[in-house]
Amino acid sequence: MKRSLIVGATEWDTDRTPRALPGPTPEFFFVPDVAAARIKAVGPSLMQTMGEDLRAFYPASGKFVTPIEASGTNAIKRTWIDAVDGAIAADEGYVLSL
Repeated sequence: MKRSLIVGATEWDTDRTPRALPGPTPEFFFVPDVAAARIKAVGPSLMQTMGEDLRAFYPASGKFVTPIEASGTNAIKRTWIDAVDGAIAADEGYVLSL
């Protein structure tokens, strides 16, 4: 292993003491920092390229993700509970708003 990353460490109230594991020391992966470094390295064209790639991906994504729109605090709460309970199908993509 060349690199070890900590991704999605959102359990702030749990024990975060590093474990003694073989291999490289784990690094925290924070998307905004990585994105800023990439933009700095590649230049402003990166954002344009990413936008074009996302727009090209949208039609293809419909083959494996069904978007489900809902609004309001009750819908957001219900969706969160369903997600935590594992009651949401892998092919459902929720778009929630207040």
